[in-house]
Amino acid sequence: MQAIVEFIKNIFLFHKMKIVLFLLISLLFCIVLFPLTELGEKVVAETNASGLVYLEFENMELAFFPRPAVIMEQALVESPMIDQIEVERLKVTPSILALMQFAFNKKLRPHVSIDAEGLFAGTVEADTSSSSKIKDPEAVELNLSYTDFDLKMLAKSIGSNWPVSPAGQGNLVAKIDLDPSMKTQPEGNLELNIAKLVIPQFELVTAFGPMALPSLSLQKSIIKGQLKNGKLTLKETQLGGGSDEIILKISGDVELRILPGGNPVVSYYNLAVDLNLKKSMQAKLGSAADAIQSFLGKFSATTADGQRYAFRVQANGFSDAMPQFSPL
Repeated sequence: MQAIVEFIKNIFLFHKMKIVLFLLISLLFCIVLFPLTELGEKVVAETNASGLVYLEFENMELAFFPRPAVIMEQALVESPMIDQIEVERLKVTPSILALMQFAFNKKLRPHVSIDAEGLFAGTVEADTSSSSKIKDPEAVELNLSYTDFDLKMLAKSIGSNWPVSPAGQGNLVAKIDLDPSMKTQPEGNLELNIAKLVIPQFELVTAFGPMALPSLSLQKSIIKGQLKNGKLTLKETQLGGGSDEIILKISGDVELRILPGGNPVVSYYNLAVDLNLKKSMQAKLGSAADAIQSFLGKFSATTADGQRYAFRVQANGFSDAMPQFSPL
């Protein structure tokens, strides 16, 4: 045993440079032979085949350190829900496990890190791995951080799907288990914060006719929700806060099914609503404030600086013309 130990010690003592040179040559050999270009093409092909988004780019580069990665510049992204948008820089970094699997069987596993710069002026950092909650080999666990994005740019890209074009700076954090085929509905948590939300004047179409609403500037806007078993639970939703003229709080459940392609379908909702209107906002609303009082007056209470409405609303989807209202 002592002889073996001495032999190994002598190898490292007298052949250190040879060992280092061998490792460097081996590393260089792996880098040169590893099909990163093919990997980049595979990423684009599988992304486009998913049906969720379509991806193309002007320039693709390969990076080897600190980890092998595919970098796409001036990438163009399309999806069924948004117009064509441009991402300044998109970096896809597979895990070592994903790289080895791809090298041997050309199958791309969902163990990647994604960094995007310039997506609606914001920055995306995302990591994906195999889902432990959804029993499907294609399902992934997505950890997402999307910071400092421009809400006005996002709303403009969505276009006709939004009745109004709000402005503000948003931050989104999410951890979601996702089946790309949507056979199993997503599960996870998300939190959206919007600073300095501005909603321009617009006309809201209601069952009682159009209602003109004034422009709004809100200090605080937050949505915290949980997705599970085809249901979105709104744990905390608040528009406005502090000295804002309007503060709206909503909590409850929404039966939500997401179809292949990302289109959401709401079949039922049960929400608790707490709406506070200051006197100054009531004055701006004009006849709309009178309509709100006429319709929701039995759920209202006068406060020191305005009016509060607290009620529960239930309906079979947002297209239901006869929602049910009850006091909280």
